[in-house]
Amino acid sequence: MEKPEIPYQGAQSYIWNRKYKVFWGGWMSEKWFLPIKEEIRKCFSFDLQKLSPKSAKLLEELSQTETNSISIHVRRGDYLKNPQYFDICNTVYYRKAIGLIKEKTDNARFYVFSDDIQWVKENLELPQNTVYVNWNMKTDSWQDMCLMSHCRHHIIANSTFSWWGAWLNKNEKKIVICPKMFSRTENLVNVMPDEWIKI
Repeated sequence: MEKPEIPYQGAQSYIWNRKYKVFWGGWMSEKWFLPIKEEIRKCFSFDLQKLSPKSAKLLEELSQTETNSISIHVRRGDYLKNPQYFDICNTVYYRKAIGLIKEKTDNARFYVFSDDIQWVKENLELPQNTVYVNWNMKTDSWQDMCLMSHCRHHIIANSTFSWWGAWLNKNEKKIVICPKMFSRTENLVNVMPDEWIKI
């Protein structure tokens, strides 16, 4: 179903045949599915029984802790070769986001999810009790998104991976800090929900 009232500029194409029109694109805005958001969250839920023992232990910590758990997602990997995405979430962005989340929360504890944990340790000044989640690789990467979705608040990258990690969090009082720009070459509007803090 087309929704022309929701502007989105992205790579879109479609294929015609006699019965169907198939759209191919990345309609990255919750405005496409807000009326059924609870159904979406239910469909995109994680099977917690399939978590590794280490991830299950961290999930238990996230569920019981009295601290404000803050997920930080840092994506580098493939972005290093794609300048339209890389360097949007640089050290300036993350330092501002970390400072802002500290102002807005008490007793914060950071949980870092990244494909370059070493870069994070060398470039971001995080408290000593920060947890670096570095064990979910390749086909286990979904466990990072699952764990992110169970944190109370989020600092995300210009990445759909951390977008979903934050969006699937059911906490109605969650704070999500996100980059105001998603891509340097595409004018992608409505990617970040209105209530998220854009810097």
